[in-house]
Amino acid sequence: MVAALAGCNSSASKNKQYTGPEAAAVVKMQFNTFQPPTVSIQAGQTVMWNNTSLSWHTVTGDPSKAREPSRVGLPKGAQPFDSGKMEPGRKFWHTFDVPGIYHYISLPYEEKGMTGMIIVEKVPGS
Repeated sequence: MVAALAGCNSSASKNKQYTGPEAAAVVKMQFNTFQPPTVSIQAGQTVMWNNTSLSWHTVTGDPSKAREPSRVGLPKGAQPFDSGKMEPGRKFWHTFDVPGIYHYISLPYEEKGMTGMIIVEKVPGS
């Protein structure tokens, strides 16, 4: 069930009670920064982004959507992800199953350097 909900964007949901899967890390989207800009989690864990800004943002880990694709990077075998347009107050969850380093952006602030990084570590013993 968690895997099915992992990429859900609450803005696409009519259920205002939905909170998404349990997040191992929370990233706030501010004026033109992700805070914290880097988080570390274990494979299989979820990150939740919260748009606390007054403007819309995206969480885009898809090089094909970036103005400059080199700003986005995914480990080999990882699937691209994108929150779509997130208005202020919206949240987005994504579960990371492939270990490695993920570089992502917010599309409207890509040119201003709004980037983030998720470090996904292998689960010990796996």
